[in-house]
Amino acid sequence: MYEFCLSLPYGGILALGGAIGYFSAGSTVSLAAGGGSGAMVLFFGIQSLKEYRKCVGNDTSGEEWQKNTKVYTSFSLLISAVLTAVMGNRHLNKGAKFMPAGLLFYMSAFMSLFYLYRLLSPASTPKGKKAKKDD
Repeated sequence: MYEFCLSLPYGGILALGGAIGYFSAGSTVSLAAGGGSGAMVLFFGIQSLKEYRKCVGNDTSGEEWQKNTKVYTSFSLLISAVLTAVMGNRHLNKGAKFMPAGLLFYMSAFMSLFYLYRLLSPASTPKGKKAKKDD
């Protein structure tokens, strides 16, 4: 499974959670943290998807795809690791309710492990379209 398959929904949930926190409680911190981190994860996921499509279309090499995808995955890992630490501290040590701290902690921990797995064991290079032979 390519990392953008989970990055796009994860980023969307983060951004949506930030917006919900802002509109329900008036929390600008929630909007900045959730919306900002969600937007960044979405950005890196979209860039990774674009690289995938370029590789499938033979517009880029497999090595170039691997290098670029590793960069996007690394930045996504950084964001999810920070969220894991912050929300884990809030949920486990400060006794915060499951929503939203606990949910974000577990979701971000899962995503951090997934990104780490993708960095250590990269997905197979997408197969490009075969060139047609002239008859």
